Amino acid sequence: MRLTRRDALEALAAGTVAGLGSVTVSELATRLDDQEAEQQLNRIDIETAEAVADVVYPSEVTVSPEFIETYYSSMPAELRAEAVRAIRDLNTASKRQFSTAFANVESRKTRDDMLRALGVNRAQSNPDGTIPERVRYFLVNGLLYALFTTPKGAELFGIDNPKGYAGGFATFQTETE
Repeated sequence: MRLTRRDALEALAAGTVAGLGSVTVSELATRLDDQEAEQQLNRIDIETAEAVADVVYPSEVTVSPEFIETYYSSMPAELRAEAVRAIRDLNTASKRQFSTAFANVESRKTRDDMLRALGVNRAQSNPDGTIPERVRYFLVNGLLYALFTTPKGAELFGIDNPKGYAGGFATFQTETE
C-alpha cells in the first residue's frame, strides 16, 4: 500500500495534526504556499522522515515523499519549526554517533537499531524534551498518527471508519464476530 499526498490530505481533513488543532483543506493550501525556509522541510528532512516511517510503519506500507511533505507542511508554523528541528537533530545525532545521516542508512534493521541506540524507543513523547523525546513526539508518534488517520492505514489495522469518516455510526451498530 502506497501513501500519497492525497492520503495525507484525507487524514488532515478528518482529524487533527497530532491532536494540536484542526486543519481544513483551505488552511492546508495556504500553509503549503508558505515560503518560510527555516520552517519548511528540505529534501534531506523529507528523506529522514521517510526513513523513520520505513522503520515504524508495517512493511506493507510504502510512503511517498509527498505524503511526508504534506503532513508536516500542514502543521501550524511554530509546530512545524519544532518538527523540522527534531528531524534535523536526529540527523545530527546520527552523524555524530554513527558517522552518517539517518536517511543514508540502507537497512531498515540498522535504522531501527540506530533509533534504539539513541533511546527513542524508551523516551517519553515530549515536544519540548531531549532529542529522543522530540523525535518520539514529532516523528514516531506523528507519523503513526498520520498513518492511522488515513483510510488506507485505518483499513490495514481493521479500523474501518476512522473518526471523521462517514459510516462510523453504522459500523458501531453492526455485530462483529
